Amino acid sequence: MPEDAPPLKPKARLRDIATAAGVAQGTVSNVFNHPERVSDAIRARVLEAADAMGYQGADPLARMLRTGQIGTIAVMIPDGLGYAFGDPAALALIQGVAAVCDETGRGISVYAAADVEAARKALGSAAVDGFIMYCMEEEPGVLDIIRGRGLPVVTVDQPLVQGCRTVTVADRTGAEAAARHLLDLGHRRIGVLSMELMPDSREGEVSLPRIRESIYAACQQRLYGYLEVLAGAGIPAGDVAIEECLFEAESIERSMPRLMRRQPGMTAILATCDRLALWAVAWLARQGLSVPGDVSVLGFDDIVAAATSQPPLTTIRQPLVEKGRAAAELLIDPRGRDEIHFGTELVLRGSTGPARV
Repeated sequence: MPEDAPPLKPKARLRDIATAAGVAQGTVSNVFNHPERVSDAIRARVLEAADAMGYQGADPLARMLRTGQIGTIAVMIPDGLGYAFGDPAALALIQGVAAVCDETGRGISVYAAADVEAARKALGSAAVDGFIMYCMEEEPGVLDIIRGRGLPVVTVDQPLVQGCRTVTVADRTGAEAAARHLLDLGHRRIGVLSMELMPDSREGEVSLPRIRESIYAACQQRLYGYLEVLAGAGIPAGDVAIEECLFEAESIERSMPRLMRRQPGMTAILATCDRLALWAVAWLARQGLSVPGDVSVLGFDDIVAAATSQPPLTTIRQPLVEKGRAAAELLIDPRGRDEIHFGTELVLRGSTGPARV
């Protein structure tokens, strides 16, 4: 240190601030960690004393060593980060997690599993307190790494994983309600647009074995719900045209012509998510076909755009943001429930109507 440099000022401690402000040390701690517990007058006095001493708040490293927690929740998604922030359903879930993080003074990190090997490496050193795994297949090695670190895991929209808490939605029940709605309107020539069933970037006709082997539980259960109700109305599963689509608008340009060829005279479409449904509505409009006059379209999720589209989309509503909140709360509370299950609701709007004669 140069001879003319001023001496280093010792770092202020909570008890130093407490003495200067004339309050208990616990009161100072509350000002920085639980300000709602302290009156405005006391908080102002403590902050003034802290500012005079150059105190900026608790040392994060010291807090981590004291509590054993980083203060950050990780959300693991099945694709690249563009999926997390481009898909309204995934984004709503992350918003729900973030809301709980805001309320509890935590941070949030998002990890993508598009590159599984890179994801494994990231998980091994991620500075987080636990993981929320969203719509992920049980990738060998990924869960092993997390479990090896002794971190808690909550799964969302995927098969039950031993030792993990889970948030689930009544996907099959919702799909059954969707199919019954179209049947009640007189539709019998119904096509289905499906999200991806396996992470192999495949498009095209869907077989029953592929549905059975699907690693994406939500999509699988929605398809089972459609097929069960249609079969009960005398439409065998083998007679239902199902097209698997990539999660991009360009895929609809290829899938819709195939679906219409395989389901001649099609009067209605069941889509396993709203984005596929909305892209289908746009494609039909470009072909000069009206919705619902020529073809009724029904989605699943009830994303924000579903209510504002033209026509507004009939869909199955699930609690997208609430799922994220529930997952974060399960992760944070060690005494909470092991599972939270949400119901679904049919939302009637303008994209479905009576079958044309």
